[in-house]
Amino acid sequence: MHQIKDVTLEFIEVEKLIPHENFDYDAIILLISKISKDGFWRSPVVIDKKTQIIMDGHHRVEVAKRMGVKNIPCYLMNYGEKYIDVLNWHTNEKFDVNSIFETVRVGKKFPVKTTRHIFLIPLYNVKIDLNMLII
Repeated sequence: MHQIKDVTLEFIEVEKLIPHENFDYDAIILLISKISKDGFWRSPVVIDKKTQIIMDGHHRVEVAKRMGVKNIPCYLMNYGEKYIDVLNWHTNEKFDVNSIFETVRVGKKFPVKTTRHIFLIPLYNVKIDLNMLII
């Protein structure tokens, strides 16, 4: 679809995306309402290309599942690239990416808003009619 450096924007099956953080139920309800009212999917999720671990968009992925969306737009990137910083959401200190991989490997999740991924390249929104995504 769209390419920025070695970053691609593709439709990925929601069930293949792997969360590393829990989500806030109240935030899910608000986001479902906002997206339903708007009628468009606007913010792609950001995932690791190799593992399909969600970097940014845990709430959007959960919303997609609850709304019956099968495939969503995702930016595919690689952990370790110099245009990605991973910080602890609360302290702003560097976050060990290997602990994300290990947490996923053992089938656990971090609490909501543990990691903060900062992307040093532009990521653009989309405007996709929800009717095109809901099956």
